[in-house]
Amino acid sequence: MREFLKKKALQRNRFATELDLQLRELNAIPVDVGSVAAEIHRSWMDLKAILSTHRDESLLEECMRGENFSKKEYQEKLSNHRFPPTVLGILQNQLVDISETINEIEVLQKML
Repeated sequence: MREFLKKKALQRNRFATELDLQLRELNAIPVDVGSVAAEIHRSWMDLKAILSTHRDESLLEECMRGENFSKKEYQEKLSNHRFPPTVLGILQNQLVDISETINEIEVLQKML
């Protein structure tokens, strides 16, 4: 479980870096729009992990909730906005990665 979570944290860091670089290339200033919600979600996961007797199960549930939220946000943004081709490609690739993570979580949940 620990390795899975580390891998996904690195992936999210890569997502942010890719988008940050694209914004800077477009002379745009990145905005930390989701950071408060993300911090609350991380704190909730930490608390749930501490209190839960079924730690892995609870963590996977929260991971799934977060991934489904991310997937919905990406789908909404992709369908409601026009992006330059390079940004569009990055967002589409990240959405694929999010969908694959959802599949991985489902497999892990079945193993518990």
